[in-house]
Amino acid sequence: MAMHVAPAPSHVPATARHGPEHPVALGCLSAHLGPPGGSAVDAGRTRCGLAVLTALSSRQAAQRRAARRRPRSALQSGESPAPPQNLYQLLGLSAIEAASASVDLLKQRQRALLRVCHPDVAGDGGSAVTSLLSEAVGLLSTSQGRLEYEALLQGESVRNVYGPKMKWPSMADVTFASDEWANVEEEERGEKHAAQECVVVDEVACVSCNICVDAAPNTFDIVDYPGGDDNCSGRRTARVLTQWGDGEEALLEAVEYCPRGCIYWVPREAVRTIEYVSQAEEYQPFLGSKRKILDVRGGKTNFDPIKGYQVWWPVEEGLRLFEGGSLCPEDPVAAAGALGLDERVAAAWEELPAEARAKALDVLATASQE
Repeated sequence: MAMHVAPAPSHVPATARHGPEHPVALGCLSAHLGPPGGSAVDAGRTRCGLAVLTALSSRQAAQRRAARRRPRSALQSGESPAPPQNLYQLLGLSAIEAASASVDLLKQRQRALLRVCHPDVAGDGGSAVTSLLSEAVGLLSTSQGRLEYEALLQGESVRNVYGPKMKWPSMADVTFASDEWANVEEEERGEKHAAQECVVVDEVACVSCNICVDAAPNTFDIVDYPGGDDNCSGRRTARVLTQWGDGEEALLEAVEYCPRGCIYWVPREAVRTIEYVSQAEEYQPFLGSKRKILDVRGGKTNFDPIKGYQVWWPVEEGLRLFEGGSLCPEDPVAAAGALGLDERVAAAWEELPAEARAKALDVLATASQE
């Protein structure tokens, strides 16, 4: 069956569609055990003494190394760390870690904290924290549970996936293009440059024909498609690695001669968001929880072999996020979003005896260094 690309939905803008540590004092040891050249017994004593001292020295050195690695307790440090404000912080997770924490990590942190916070150890004051630790693992072990908890932290009854508060958990897996718009030579600029428009590729529709790479080799390249076989060329796609790596004439040529019509002109501010949608794990086949929630492709494939064309459009979805005010940030900490306040966690933490709180902070400090 001949494959073709269906026309882009009508609400996509026309402009988008077109486009040894301590030495041993051996002299002191020899003086203590006898002079050199003594009897065999003396020699044996010397060897034995050396062995014992060496062993002691090694053990002491190991202890010193361990002491250097061991974090000071909260009481020893003289610091007053802020108490945890939500379930993520109760488990010692940063904003970025919270966005992609595994079930194994959650349970590991829970077990470590229970050794110092459980009521059998900390007394009745540890009951509330123990309960919240169980809730944290149960709730944060699934994407839906995290979604609901994030909504609670933000005071929302329903999570708005297109709202400005959305998170971007796959930032480390996305290749964002560099931007050379400001460095284009004067004679190589035109209307698109003046309008601050950039080019992006619909990676689903691309058949990696190499025409755009030939036309603008400093802008485009052929790369592995993150969704595997779920695009028209199967595992390969053209992608913009440097925005405005070539002059406007070369870019216009690449767009015009693309046989699939899968290179679009889009606002420069929207590029990063579109790149995220095109590559991030949660948008890819069989891993696309966000896509399944939105039901934009039924959780199946990007390319429908029955219809003969793709059934979702990454550029379109990226533009919808952009137009809705959700811009993919450049700061990875900001990408994880504000975690918000859960008053129950702060209250439970205050119920813990001071000694238990200090031990819990030690546990979390050690975990953060692993």
